[in-house]
Amino acid sequence: MKLRASLCLLSLLIVGYAKADEDIQRLCEYTKVDDRSSLRRKLDDASIDLRHSYDDIRCGGENLLRYAALNGALESATFIISKVGKRSVNDAGKDGMNAVQWTEKKMDGADGATKTKMKAVLDLMKSKQ
Repeated sequence: MKLRASLCLLSLLIVGYAKADEDIQRLCEYTKVDDRSSLRRKLDDASIDLRHSYDDIRCGGENLLRYAALNGALESATFIISKVGKRSVNDAGKDGMNAVQWTEKKMDGADGATKTKMKAVLDLMKSKQ
C-alpha cells in the first residue's frame, strides 16, 4: 500500500515537472518569435509571476532578456523589462556582465540583419538603465 502511494506521488511530481518544463519551453518560443501577447498569456495561464521567477527561467542557457536580445525580439524585451524592472537590465549574470554588456558583446559577431534587430533591443535596455 505504501509503495503504491509513493509511486502515485512520484508520478504526480514527474507530471508537474514535465508541465513546468513545457511552460518554460513555450515562454522561450514566444520570446524568440517576439510574440508579446502569447508570452503574456502563457505567463497568466501557467500562473507564473515573472518578477519572482525571472532568475529561474533559462532559454538556450540565458535569461529571458538576453534571449530576447539575441533574437532581436524588441516587443518581448519591452514586456520582460516592464514586468521584471531595471534589475533585468542592470544585474550581472554568472559571466559578470549585465544585459547591456552581454548584448554589445554578442552584437560583434552577428550578421547585418540580426545586428540591426539587436541594436533596437540594446537601445531599449540602455534607456532603462
